Amino acid sequence: EQAGLNDILSRQPWPQPLGDAMFSDPVIVFDKGVIYLMGTLRYKRIGSVLTIRAEPLMTDDKQVCLNIQSIHLGMLPVTPLVSRLANMAFADNRASFEGEPEAEAMVQAILQNGPFEPVFTIYGRKVRISRFSLQKEILTLTCVPAK
Repeated sequence: EQAGLNDILSRQPWPQPLGDAMFSDPVIVFDKGVIYLMGTLRYKRIGSVLTIRAEPLMTDDKQVCLNIQSIHLGMLPVTPLVSRLANMAFADNRASFEGEPEAEAMVQAILQNGPFEPVFTIYGRKVRISRFSLQKEILTLTCVPAK
């Protein structure tokens, strides 16, 4: 449920660095087939709303692709610029993924707008997302034990 996920996000330490900028106040919105991630992006003393629009899909081989369609800073489309900044931040913080190769591969795939293995550890158990659906305010995940 969208409200529960936003509650969890609000409890995290914000702002977070994104290259030379800072990202804060994230909000996720689920709509039919679409996920929006919005938050405040500040560079020096200037801040604006960053909106990422994704239409996630599952590939034939059961990988997930977030399928990022656009990134806007306020009303301006900035997809290439933000992609470049996010890749730089990933490269600068690659050491933070030490011991977590699956997480590193997932983040790298997301940054390249490519598919990744939807395997996560939940309560000490590895699960795979086998399907999902997006409706207004609700993301439904079906998980199976991962091999």
